[in-house]
Amino acid sequence: MHVVVTRIQTSKLTFIQRVIWRLLFFMTRFLKAKGLYHIRYVNQQNSYWLLQVWKSKTDMIQFRQSNHHRHLFGNVRGTMHAVRNVSFENDKVPNWEEALARFHASHLHSYSPVPGTN
Repeated sequence: MHVVVTRIQTSKLTFIQRVIWRLLFFMTRFLKAKGLYHIRYVNQQNSYWLLQVWKSKTDMIQFRQSNHHRHLFGNVRGTMHAVRNVSFENDKVPNWEEALARFHASHLHSYSPVPGTN
């Protein structure tokens, strides 16, 4: 299984923007992409965490290159400040504590400032 732990940092959000973020993550639970085995969402003070478990890295890449992902990203891009993620292979779905530990322990997690934001 291919595991991806992502932290999306946002600027201060209005009530409507917070509702839109929650709606998008709620929808991901019911509109699963091909190969998506498990997804978990946690909200912590202007940071949105995603724990995604894919059947394979190929499935994850195909989804990220899809029009569906581009559309979702386009709807929230203006609220994003930075995105950081760590990915790794695992034989089972990690619990939340294990996933966070892997994220924080990694010196290789990617940092992507979102273009057009301060």
